[in-house]
Amino acid sequence: MSEFVYVLLPDGRCLGLEREELERALARGREFMPEEPSGVQKTEALEDAHRMEELSGGVPATWWLEMARRGKVRHRKLGKYVRFKPSEALESEALETRKKEIRPGSGRAAEGFRCRPSLSSGTKVKRKNGRTKQ
Repeated sequence: MSEFVYVLLPDGRCLGLEREELERALARGREFMPEEPSGVQKTEALEDAHRMEELSGGVPATWWLEMARRGKVRHRKLGKYVRFKPSEALESEALETRKKEIRPGSGRAAEGFRCRPSLSSGTKVKRKNGRTKQ
């Protein structure tokens, strides 16, 4: 029993071909049109902040979301979801600024994020229960 490949045509009909027939038809099509048509654009996938963290080499996902919220990085809002087109986001001015300001090992927090101040010795902190902590 041969394996069939089904192709849905634009008018709603369905074309069923055996795999070998499909391969031959694709080869004939490549001979007829070896290059991509000039008006056709390839689409780029939209990525979430966690994928942008991977693509950018470690820029935190929280930074991507914060910059999108501030409007400093181009993004798409799909309902409650924030998505990025990597080619646009990786060329953003905000990312370039971040790369210049924060060098590996510099110990500085990312733009828009504040580090919690450390408590120096002698500083008293009042707790909810009324006691103070040294």
